[in-house]
Amino acid sequence: MVMLYVYRRSRGAEVLLFIYLLGLFLSYAQFPFWPSEPPRIVFPGEDAPSVDTVVRRFNHWILGGYGIHTSVFPSAHVSGAVAAAFAMKRLLAERVRLYRGVFVYAALVAVATVYGRYHYAVDAAAGVIVGVAAAAAGKLLLPAESLKNSLSNSGS
Repeated sequence: MVMLYVYRRSRGAEVLLFIYLLGLFLSYAQFPFWPSEPPRIVFPGEDAPSVDTVVRRFNHWILGGYGIHTSVFPSAHVSGAVAAAFAMKRLLAERVRLYRGVFVYAALVAVATVYGRYHYAVDAAAGVIVGVAAAAAGKLLLPAESLKNSLSNSGS
């Protein structure tokens, strides 16, 4: 979002948010159909990351009481990151390094969710698919003409 304002494309924020939230909500909508628990709960103590920090322990405490305990498939972390990356590519196509960086970030989110035992690899893979579907749906639902209108005179 900050990069849209930095490059004076603030009107593209609606497009970014629409595609990003669509990626998240498409994952959330599937949770009731795929009940599952994260690996850290199903296999406690196995293959745990070797680094255990105060922040990680605090995160586990939060997740223990307030996390989603109904499903982890598909990964909304990954679907949101992938959808946002595609939205950034669409909005800032001329800023190749920027949107490639967002894709690298999305890939790192996928790796981190598996490494941190918040998701299984299949959850992350499904999250990628959902993120791509959200980007495709955004392209269909937000035609190029409306995108041009939202990006023109976007200094306001």
